[in-house]
Amino acid sequence: YSLLGFLILPGVALRIANQQLAQYATVPAHLQRIELNPFSLELTLWGLQIGEPGKEQVGFERLYANLALDSVWNGAVHLTAVELDKPRSEVLFAKGGQLNL
Repeated sequence: YSLLGFLILPGVALRIANQQLAQYATVPAHLQRIELNPFSLELTLWGLQIGEPGKEQVGFERLYANLALDSVWNGAVHLTAVELDKPRSEVLFAKGGQLNL
């Protein structure tokens, strides 16, 4: 359980997340790192960048979420804590009224 939760799942999740970002984002997108603590159900995402390097449209340095233990049995996500460090966003409207995202 420890090996799976601390080492294997974060690596697989990071690979899948970056594949999905590349597939669905219309601009370059990348997530740097995922950390998971399977005992305390804490998840930390590091370094999301959506947009050209240096001109990111959306991003953050760190997103931390602590899942409540009852989420495992109820099948619904209950968060006990959420922290977002250094969020970045740039939302622009084109002349046709479309968003840049």
